[in-house]
Amino acid sequence: MGTLIELASGTLDTLSHLISRPAGQALTMASPTRPSERPLDVSAALLATRRTIEAVLFYATTQLGAWVMTPELLDSGAGTEPDTADDAAADLALITHGEQRRSSSRRESTVMTERMRRGLTGEISSELKAVLEKARNLFARSQPTTAGENQSTADITNVLLGFLNQRVIGSS
Repeated sequence: MGTLIELASGTLDTLSHLISRPAGQALTMASPTRPSERPLDVSAALLATRRTIEAVLFYATTQLGAWVMTPELLDSGAGTEPDTADDAAADLALITHGEQRRSSSRRESTVMTERMRRGLTGEISSELKAVLEKARNLFARSQPTTAGENQSTADITNVLLGFLNQRVIGSS
């Protein structure tokens, strides 16, 4: 999640630099090698950068939501298997023979893991929310620049912020 947030943040910095340039300005000074080629201009770069940010933020928000709704997806880790009937029987035998400390320490460990998960979820949610709000502001600033394009420039940050507030932050 941290990598996705950093990727979105870095791409937002690129978008911020592009917004400060005129829409028709070429990004490279080199002339095209073929007459049919056009140099990449600011408006095309804005659109591509914006789509990249939207994709990363969409993925990050949905992955965080999935983790909050079903934490075992990420908590179980690769290569671990669920308890079998034999494991449950062995645990019962240990408890009945005076080994209740193991069960108690397992419960304490589970409680500690849950507390850590909630704290980590809150921290990640806060960082993601800040990046989403920064994106919303930059998208609003870039709107007049990209409005002449035939492509849709609908802002998904409000939807993602609503999902994050209702389903992730509200349930953690």
